[in-house]
Amino acid sequence: MAHYYLFPASDSDFDFVYELKKVAYKEYIEQTWGWDDEFQLKFHKENFSSRNTHIIKAGDQQIGSVDIKESEANIFISGLYILPSFQSKGIGSSIIKNLIEEAVLKKKRLELEVLRVNTKALKLYERLGFTKAEGDETKLFMYK
Repeated sequence: MAHYYLFPASDSDFDFVYELKKVAYKEYIEQTWGWDDEFQLKFHKENFSSRNTHIIKAGDQQIGSVDIKESEANIFISGLYILPSFQSKGIGSSIIKNLIEEAVLKKKRLELEVLRVNTKALKLYERLGFTKAEGDETKLFMYK
């Protein structure tokens, strides 16, 4: 596994996280709804919060981000994006396993959603023991 660490995002990470999403996730959005730059930038502006986001680094290089929202009952992974050259190296699995441990300690349910066309992520979540819940024609909701 590649060595990585997380650090809290700041407002100055807005552009990095948006560009990361385009590189790591655009193909799935294109397959599902089609990519619309104007819509995606507006969506990112409305949803990006440095309070919920951590930047994933390997050495000095920013390689990804994870967005986590926590309530009294659950921890929700609302985004986990890793640059393609760092995918399939155990980083995402490690981050999710740490969140599973945190959820168990806090007695909370860990939840996420995944686009149905993102079969690579879906297989990872199933391998890590997530259960499929309600969804729609584009997304599956999963929990552990």
